[in-house]
Amino acid sequence: MHVEYKGKKVKIKNIKGSGLHLDLRKKKIE
Repeated sequence: MHVEYKGKKVKIKNIKGSGLHLDLRKKKIE
């Protein structure tokens, strides 16, 4: 699964530990 983050497609697997998951939570993106 991929999501668009700041114009880039990010893999959910790579979000953990990178700090992106916190921003995604705020946007409620699953």
